[in-house]
Amino acid sequence: MRYRNILLLSAALLGFVTSHAAAHFQMVEMGPANRAPGRPAEMLLLFTHPFSGGPSMDMGKPEEFYMVQARGDEPSQTADLKQYLSPVDWHDAHHGSKATAWRASVPGKLMRSLGDYTVVLQPAPYLETEEDIYIQQFTKMMFNVGGVPGKWAEPVKLPAEILPLNKPYANWTGGVFRGVVMSNGQPVPFAEIESNM
Repeated sequence: MRYRNILLLSAALLGFVTSHAAAHFQMVEMGPANRAPGRPAEMLLLFTHPFSGGPSMDMGKPEEFYMVQARGDEPSQTADLKQYLSPVDWHDAHHGSKATAWRASVPGKLMRSLGDYTVVLQPAPYLETEEDIYIQQFTKMMFNVGGVPGKWAEPVKLPAEILPLNKPYANWTGGVFRGVVMSNGQPVPFAEIESNM
């Protein structure tokens, strides 16, 4: 069996994946991408088919779930969010499916500083039986606190990630997202990209 890493960068309603066959993606959903300082956040971690609005599939507890805050010349601050996770039964009304998902109630004290934040989700690899390979997805979700721009273009040094070339949380419906696909810190020329829009 082969092993492949794929990634998802989601910001507000936007996501991209370096994959040509998978239709189900790991997602992090949260309220507004522009937030007030110190406001708590409810995040939903869901394994689903975003193109069709479901169905959703069971998701195991993430291997890694953390948040990076970076602004100006200050060193990045990382907060482990796994302690805030709790499993939930997710009911997919469109498709009538039920699945285990995860909810994170992140306290506002972790989001008091102004600037950009990147939430990183790394679930365990899963077997994609149709392709006979294991796939591991890396999901990044970005948001801003207080309207002060930060280091939204900085890598978080994942094995695979997309570095945005324009603010991902300022991209609205009909806008154009630009980014560079990276693998082990190096650009991947001519990478195939799928949008989950």
